Amino acid sequence: MAAGALLAAHGRAGELASALWGLKEAFLLGFFLQIGLAGGPDAATFFGALGLLLLLPLKAAALFLVLIAFRLRARSAFLSALSLASYSEFALIVAQLGVQAGWLDAQWLTLLALAIAASFALGAPLNRLAHPLFERWEARLLGFERHVRHPDEEPIHLGAAHLLVIGMGRAGTVAYDYLVQHERVVGLDSDLSRVGDHLHAGRRVLYADAEDPGLWHHLHLSGIRAVLLMMRDAEARVIAARQLRRHGFTGLVAAISHYPDEAAAVTAAGADMTFTRLDQVGLGLAEHVLGELKQRAAAGG
Repeated sequence: MAAGALLAAHGRAGELASALWGLKEAFLLGFFLQIGLAGGPDAATFFGALGLLLLLPLKAAALFLVLIAFRLRARSAFLSALSLASYSEFALIVAQLGVQAGWLDAQWLTLLALAIAASFALGAPLNRLAHPLFERWEARLLGFERHVRHPDEEPIHLGAAHLLVIGMGRAGTVAYDYLVQHERVVGLDSDLSRVGDHLHAGRRVLYADAEDPGLWHHLHLSGIRAVLLMMRDAEARVIAARQLRRHGFTGLVAAISHYPDEAAAVTAAGADMTFTRLDQVGLGLAEHVLGELKQRAAAGG
């Protein structure tokens, strides 16, 4: 932990974390196997694990209400509660220490391992569907919010911009820099530090989360003729396209995609045109190669 804290500020800390993630998962798998080899579960263990699983909805509801009490928005509280509802594997580490110290029976370790593994299995699809679930239950969940106006509920005016780029990562930045030479452009991004970097570089970028259904109630799109969906996450592009059409936007919606199924999904959600990133990279490289060959041929001729 101390080494991680010291390396956290390094520019390539994210790459290191990604590289170590597989190692962490392998160690965790080995830990579960060690517990499984220590002894098999009996009927009482299964029923005990089932009882712990039945407590998960209560745990998620309690987390949601606590976060609401701290004046978080319903969406933030719901997503956080859903992701935190699963039991933590660190409970196994504590239980292992308890067994070694003689405070717990070894069967408790097996019971907790079953409950934690099952909570992961249940939590994975639920977290995958977190945004659609919130959209479905939005009206009910908003009723729990405190009557406090949050900063991100203020109306977002895009000024005199004609083009909107959502997702100011590498691809979005390239699109912004090209379009700003020809049109009035504004960008949106959900990464506050990235927004600060763009503002420092002279780009007009606003902070907003396109996956938040509440954003579209406060976003003024008058004057916007086209929206470019450049977010990395495929689900975020689908949600944004659907919300744009749901709120009456009739302009052009273009989106990037990585795979044909992603392109089909965002098109079904309302996008007018999609571009596969790898196809565009290949096309751009081919154009540069041909241009370089022509220059060399002209210089040699």
